[in-house]
Amino acid sequence: MDERSSKYLVIVQFKADTSIPELAKRVPELQTQIASLCQGNMEQVFRSPEGLTFGVFMKSSKPIEIIRSVLDDATVHGDGFLVLEVAGRAYAKLFGRPLTWLQRH
Repeated sequence: MDERSSKYLVIVQFKADTSIPELAKRVPELQTQIASLCQGNMEQVFRSPEGLTFGVFMKSSKPIEIIRSVLDDATVHGDGFLVLEVAGRAYAKLFGRPLTWLQRH
């Protein structure tokens, strides 16, 4: 990854009535698509207990508009996502692994 790469926080929320079997199918597919944007350089930040919402840090040389486009194609009506560029300092309590990822990337 070159020095022009940026760090992003990607949060995905599936629509509220998404079934467990559908999540079991769609989450791995979506994670594969996210991983392709960052050559696997990512770390899960959190996952909600029911699995409908999750967040990952990723480092990618792709512009945020490309990331948005991929997520837009990978989500269906009623799903939502948020992509934020991460810069500067970070502090955490009980989020040691994600914080370590940020510090190392």
